[in-house]
Amino acid sequence: QQQAWLYPIPAHDQLTLQFASPVSRAEISLFTSDMRLLKQENLATLTMQKNMDVSGLPAGIYFVRVQSPSGTRLLRFVKE
Repeated sequence: QQQAWLYPIPAHDQLTLQFASPVSRAEISLFTSDMRLLKQENLATLTMQKNMDVSGLPAGIYFVRVQSPSGTRLLRFVKE
C-alpha cells in the first residue's frame, strides 16, 4: 500500500498530499465528510507530492482517496 499523508492540518487555502515514494499512476479524489465526490484528478507523471487548492471549500471535515496500482488509501483532513 502506498504511504501518503496530508499537510498542513488544519488546511486553509492549500493542502499538500505527500507520498513516501514516487507515484506515477494514481487517481486522487476529494470527498465531503458524507463521502460526496467533489473533485477527481489523475496523476500521470512521476511525483512525490501533489498540491491541492482548497480555498473554495467551506470549513469542515473532508477525505482524500488515493488509488494507485499499489492500493487505496483514505486520508482525512480539516478545512478551517
